[in-house]
Amino acid sequence: MGLFDRFIVQSVVIEGEDYGLNEVFKSIDDGIQKLEYIADGILLGMFLMGSITILAAGLLTFIICFLAMFPFKSKEEKKSFWKTQGFVMLGFVIVAALLFGIPYAILA
Repeated sequence: MGLFDRFIVQSVVIEGEDYGLNEVFKSIDDGIQKLEYIADGILLGMFLMGSITILAAGLLTFIICFLAMFPFKSKEEKKSFWKTQGFVMLGFVIVAALLFGIPYAILA
């Protein structure tokens, strides 16, 4: 039996008498709500940092591939590069959106 459960049992037992326990319960509840608010903010920040990291990795991959292929030999090669990089970046964006969106939707 946890501490909070003991408080509830004790308040039920001494229901007719007021020993100031309501103020204690209210302060404990307020503290727990503040802690939950802070924890939700930290968790949201972690999800956001994860998705930003994924997008930064995608952008870095794009820059490295662009610099490696910069002197394009033909127009077809240039078109193929942009098509491939478009799909790669789309994949990174989808992964970042899912990494942020799914856990946030579950917790909200």
